[in-house]
Amino acid sequence: MTERVLKEFRRNILELYSNASEHSDTQHGIFVCGQHYPRKEELIFLVADLGIGISERIKKDLGKNLPLEESLRWAFQRGNTTRKGAGGQGLKLLKEAIRLNKGSIQFVSYSGYLSIKEKGESFKLLEYPFPGTAVCIKFRTNDNSIYYFKDELGSMGSENYEN
Repeated sequence: MTERVLKEFRRNILELYSNASEHSDTQHGIFVCGQHYPRKEELIFLVADLGIGISERIKKDLGKNLPLEESLRWAFQRGNTTRKGAGGQGLKLLKEAIRLNKGSIQFVSYSGYLSIKEKGESFKLLEYPFPGTAVCIKFRTNDNSIYYFKDELGSMGSENYEN
């Protein structure tokens, strides 16, 4: 990664923690775990809370009563935020980085499950809801691509982490 992409990538990861803390309204804290699997060449981590969930947060802050699937997809669209002012950039950029890396994101909020992989997204309703929100991210650590923004030098690599 170029320095600029690395800085933005780190900021995007930190936004996951920030979102759980700022938006969950939980009284139970935030739960984080991760594991590096050298033989599988994967890094997996999870951020979870026992809070109000994505749909309820959107309804509470924006007055929008979105269906569950739409609210989960909404969280990954550029510019969408429940904050006043700037925000809503990190999850969109993180989604793009995961797609290019051929990793995955599994996103659960109450009875909604959204899976994001290189080849697309899928949504399903869970029979047994999770009481809050959890985001599990898998990165491939054997990725040798060079990531850069479109406005950086085009001769740096074949992959492109779009801004």
